[in-house]
Amino acid sequence: MIDTNMHIDFKKNIKYFSAEKIWTLLLFLCLYHYTPSYAQNKPDISNLKPWQLKSFAKNSVRVGDTYSAIQYYERLMELIPENINNAYKLADLYRNSRDYVKAEKAYEDCYNKDKIKFVDALFYHALMQKMNRKYDKAKDNFLKYVKESGKKGNPELKKQAKNEISGCDYYKSVKEAPEQIHINHLDATINKAHVEFSPLPLSETELLYGSLVADSVKYYSVNDSTDLPVRKFYKANKSGPSTWKGGLDSPLPFNDEKINTGNGAFSADRKRFYFTKCEPNWQNKMICSIFMSRFENGKWSEAIKLNKQINTPNYTATQPTVGIESKNKSEVLYFVSDRKGGRGGNDIWYAVYDPKKKEFREPRNAGSKLNTPGNEMTPYYDMESHTLFFSSTGWPGIGGLDVFSSVGEIKTWTPPKNFGPPLNSSADDIYFIRGINKEEGFFVSNREGGVSLQSATCCDDIYTFKYKKYIHLAISGNIFEVIDTSGLKYLEKISADTKIDEDAGLQNAAYDDIRKGNYKLLPHIPMTLWLLTAEGSEVPLKSDSTNDKGEYFFNLEAGNDYRLTAGSNNFFVKKINFSTKNKMVSDTLHKYIGIKRIPLGPIIIKNIYYPFDKAYLTPESQKTIDTTLFRFLNENPTTIVEVSSHTDSKGSDEYNVKLSQKRAESVVVYLTSKGIQADRLQAKGYGEEQPIAPNEKPDKSDNPDGRQMNRRTEFRIIGFLKEQEIIYED
Repeated sequence: MIDTNMHIDFKKNIKYFSAEKIWTLLLFLCLYHYTPSYAQNKPDISNLKPWQLKSFAKNSVRVGDTYSAIQYYERLMELIPENINNAYKLADLYRNSRDYVKAEKAYEDCYNKDKIKFVDALFYHALMQKMNRKYDKAKDNFLKYVKESGKKGNPELKKQAKNEISGCDYYKSVKEAPEQIHINHLDATINKAHVEFSPLPLSETELLYGSLVADSVKYYSVNDSTDLPVRKFYKANKSGPSTWKGGLDSPLPFNDEKINTGNGAFSADRKRFYFTKCEPNWQNKMICSIFMSRFENGKWSEAIKLNKQINTPNYTATQPTVGIESKNKSEVLYFVSDRKGGRGGNDIWYAVYDPKKKEFREPRNAGSKLNTPGNEMTPYYDMESHTLFFSSTGWPGIGGLDVFSSVGEIKTWTPPKNFGPPLNSSADDIYFIRGINKEEGFFVSNREGGVSLQSATCCDDIYTFKYKKYIHLAISGNIFEVIDTSGLKYLEKISADTKIDEDAGLQNAAYDDIRKGNYKLLPHIPMTLWLLTAEGSEVPLKSDSTNDKGEYFFNLEAGNDYRLTAGSNNFFVKKINFSTKNKMVSDTLHKYIGIKRIPLGPIIIKNIYYPFDKAYLTPESQKTIDTTLFRFLNENPTTIVEVSSHTDSKGSDEYNVKLSQKRAESVVVYLTSKGIQADRLQAKGYGEEQPIAPNEKPDKSDNPDGRQMNRRTEFRIIGFLKEQEIIYED
């Protein structure tokens, strides 16, 4: 979020630039690299002619030097105030430097002077009103822009205007809601005159963050490459309940004296550290790359640049965060990039680690459930809750960049949820991250009240937040197999999809049965915690197994619907639904889950019928399969089954075998059409070879009931799939 501010002394023909805090979305929060040394004075441009001012202003814009360009255009407007083209360019520069007050007035002036040619100025005027907390006026002008822009307006801006209207409405709906968090602006030992960014808790009392430590604006000459200012990692220590003291040397050896460094993230085991280095390419475009270091033999190894699939030439890869996906337990690197294949300006991408090749696979876009035509950035993945926090301009918000959260992984995500005020403001709010204890955390904002140089909202500082009342929730219990069915009534009630966690008597009765030995506790049973979304989907949160005593434990979040699944190759998978939506105080839920052992013999599927002398399934039979065998195969994804069909004794043996084989195959075809892997299914027709009831009565007369029992379809488990690594494709 730093731009290169180059100033030119025309008398000496020496270029200068300052290291002030500024903003530009095109750089999507990259760390800017400077190649200067100190100069003594700010250049004087008062004697420049209009053509010189315009020429140097354009050059400043070209190299990304926003503040210099502002100075040139401001002087140019003093000399030629009637030029609307220059006025519009100046308004854009005010907006890019996040001077919302000046930008609002400048866009309004442009629109009023020419409402047809500069109709888009009305959109930006409304946007700046929104950033200045004038939500009612902003909404009116967004509606006016949609109506007036017609065919001459920017179609993308019309779409964005509708999104901004939703943001204004959202603010109205939440502005009176009770604030759930306290916010604290960190002091001057951390927040300096330049950008602070990427806070990363090292412990409950240590914070790693990025900064350029300086208290004022300085100017630099590009003709000298000594004493270059760069962004580095620094450390802060907690010295009180909400007090942090910073500016300390980083405990991690990754700072570079010549290249901007920042945006750190640990792996799950904290043995790998990912971070970003940024420097300009030959086109003067700032390119950031992701590096990684390993903690080996008590120290951090020299950082290596990740492969070319992550760090694509001429495109930026930055702001890494790490997760563990639930199926293969593989490490997943989430990051921000402007590479081809995105959905807007800056998108969130992910790459899954390949343990065989010991490198990350080709990155893939996280999809439209997260990414928009706007900008998504500063992702942080909370591994415990499987929640991705990120900032975006593309989802309805109350400011520019708002913080959102979405539960999921890879490309499966719940709809992003706005964090709301007071964490989100009318300005830009980014770099959200939870603290070690989850009760507090950090974020970065340019809201009013921070350290400012050019305007009240020019500059990004680090803030802390703390929940006024954080609810700690968890679920625990035992997994067991029923041995004595005298206590089965407890098992059935406890395992039902009902809210029974408040029923202490029922829980105690079940626990007594366990103590008496009526249930066999099961160690090492795989379990998965799922989030049940309002849209009806299931999102895997965390997988684990019961311990040696058959116990399990999962942390939970308030306000959610959940499902627990438990089972293994030898046991049917059991599903238990529960909710934390009504939990107002910290609590641990208890659920005892009984699972049944899968029988080794065949399991008859009742009510599967075929037309006389035919092999195809009737619609009624398909419904039966959907609720029995198909459900079983979905809930027990490693099982391999034999689907068998049987007939009575009518007809020849050869004919009955062929007919039953075709009928078994019709079941297999139906299951594969619904997505079951073909290698999990085997069809076998036994004809009349395996009757389970007499086809005739003792007096040799026909036995219709027995024949009906023999005309059956059944399945039995014949094996289990080996663990297969899942490859995630688009």
